[in-house]
Amino acid sequence: MHRVVVLAVLAAACKPKPAADVVIDEPADQAPSCPVDDGTYDDLAALFDDDRLDWDAPGRAVAVFKDGEIVWCAGLGSRNPRKKSEGLEPDAIFRIASITKPITAIGVLQEVEAGSLSLDETVPSIIGDWDFWRNPGWTSTMTVAHLLTQEAAIYDYLAIEGSTKNQALRDFVEGDLVNDWFLTATPGSFWNYSNDNFIVAGRVLEVATGRSYSEKITDDVLLPLGMERTFFDPDDVLADGNYASSVSYDWDGLLSERRVEPDSYDNGWGRPAGYVFSNVVDLSRLGIWAMDGGGVLGDELRYEMQAPIADLLMPLPGISHYGYGWFSDVGLQTSDGLVEVPTVYHMGDMPGFAADLYLFPGEGVGVAVLTSKDYAHVSADILAETVATFAELPDAVPLDIDVSDLDLNQYVATYNDPYNVGTMEFYVDGDDLMLDMPLLDTNFVPYSKRLIPWTPDNFYLQIQGLILPITFIEEGGEFRWARTRFFVGQNENVAPTARSQPDPTLLAERLKWTRQAEILR
Repeated sequence: MHRVVVLAVLAAACKPKPAADVVIDEPADQAPSCPVDDGTYDDLAALFDDDRLDWDAPGRAVAVFKDGEIVWCAGLGSRNPRKKSEGLEPDAIFRIASITKPITAIGVLQEVEAGSLSLDETVPSIIGDWDFWRNPGWTSTMTVAHLLTQEAAIYDYLAIEGSTKNQALRDFVEGDLVNDWFLTATPGSFWNYSNDNFIVAGRVLEVATGRSYSEKITDDVLLPLGMERTFFDPDDVLADGNYASSVSYDWDGLLSERRVEPDSYDNGWGRPAGYVFSNVVDLSRLGIWAMDGGGVLGDELRYEMQAPIADLLMPLPGISHYGYGWFSDVGLQTSDGLVEVPTVYHMGDMPGFAADLYLFPGEGVGVAVLTSKDYAHVSADILAETVATFAELPDAVPLDIDVSDLDLNQYVATYNDPYNVGTMEFYVDGDDLMLDMPLLDTNFVPYSKRLIPWTPDNFYLQIQGLILPITFIEEGGEFRWARTRFFVGQNENVAPTARSQPDPTLLAERLKWTRQAEILR
């Protein structure tokens, strides 16, 4: 018997509140900034600091904003993991990782608004003769919208360190990406998170504007929003001087830790997906604009960014979505249940850092948190308590989803991933759904054959020390896809696929990346 509690509800996400008369594309010294800390919110400071200490994180910066103003900021812990006496300023600079994605989306949507791009325009029509050699012709249906909603089906590959030459983005997108990697499905088949969707979006932006990605974003997005201490270049962070350092795993594969400074790693072609540096003050300015508007982008597309466009199908259909660069959920999934307040957010992880930006448009409240520790995200419980300090929240509603009577036989089939893990045999053994992947067995890649039920159509798979959600996705009334973030199988009974299997050496490298990429979300 299997039983899980899912803190979710089948409801439609609410539309963000109408735009207020807030103008934020003004000089940074007039934009919202941290108020003087008079001790009013010491309890909140203790809440966030206790959580920081639980994570053993050197430093954490927090900002809360409401109705167009930053109402509280705090710098907790130390900016230096080796010197606790070096206190952290509230506006210290951190890596914000994937919170870069909504920034990239704003840049693309500006060009849509201007008429130089269309959301329905196909990527090859913009870039030119652009096709994946393993999937000839598939990119012909890949649109700009697919990139921004994470439905382009591009395999999720990102190197922690990469070229920083001026043409790095062009060279990767039009060279290494299409020559070495692949699409996991036809574009538009389903949502699946991939850094490369936004990397390609960055290249689309370059072609459409004739400017470098970083120039376009800095001049047309960051500076007009007053985000004057948000940088792409590590040298700019070093010159600023007010930044957080960290300690992380050795991303070159050695069994040791590494000190992480702003210039410890960089990747020019990865910047549209997650290589921006910022601070909670600048992120608050981004969040205030996202909720209230005022310049940079018109309200229609600003609303669409936060709309529930692509359904994640996890934990259940209708719960979590992705818009244009933002996640959009029906509520906060706390330990007590679902707090039904529409929630727009993005998280980010890079070696040494975790970033959180949460918006609650109905309450007019937002929270920005930057932490110098791997995976050290704030919990939904802390977020709910924070928002409740400034606005009234509904009571949490716990929902008990019973999977004890789930018909496991409906998932029994042979799936095939011709690019990555090869054959995937799903079968039932007693009360359990099992999975055999012969290619992984042959190459001594450890994984658990027993899948753990989560919700209907969603299970957990343990592979090489990672826990991955695996989702069975229907098409035309039949299960066609078995989706994880890092590999996707197609049901051979529904649509047979090529039986080519990856070179074991490439497979080992991809699974090594799978482990690394768990913190590159």
